[in-house]
Amino acid sequence: MAARANWKGVLKIGEVSCPVALYTAASTAERIAFHILNRKTGHRVHREFVDAETGEAVDAMEQASLRVDLVASLENLGPIRRSGRVPSVALDVAGRLGVRPVFRMRFGAVQPLASPRDTGAALARIQREWTTGGGPVTDRSAIFHADCHDLAQSLQRRLGHVDQVVELSAAMGIHTGRRVVGAAWLQPEAHRV
Repeated sequence: MAARANWKGVLKIGEVSCPVALYTAASTAERIAFHILNRKTGHRVHREFVDAETGEAVDAMEQASLRVDLVASLENLGPIRRSGRVPSVALDVAGRLGVRPVFRMRFGAVQPLASPRDTGAALARIQREWTTGGGPVTDRSAIFHADCHDLAQSLQRRLGHVDQVVELSAAMGIHTGRRVVGAAWLQPEAHRV
């Protein structure tokens, strides 16, 4: 994968202009990893995160969820209705208005962000969250979708560079409904809470 400039601009001295781009000195693609071995057995040692107060091991998935930002939009309110967490009256009204809910998933919790009435507004909200949440400067990012290549391509045009576009499996689509689209990215250090 080609290196992505952190900053681009023009250096102008008198009548001479020269394009300038700044790149990081090291990339994660060129990173060297060392394996820690158990001196007695020669087997690899795996790192485990432990709660400093309780001494209990913290699940690896929980650790990963602390570093990832995910913002997505559902085509309709069906998955929310099935969860049973929102009153039917509110869902009926939102359904009649044609709401395409946008939500964030962070720290393992779902947070509603907006209730736009059209796909363009939903994609714009995902783009705004991506921009303010560190998406453009992240090391890892993805656009995901369930059976909606058109929306994924539209979102990719809005966001610019992303590492990959992934289609959710049919098993995931059962939970999210068809035509869910969103972006997920590894939070840059400066954006981690």
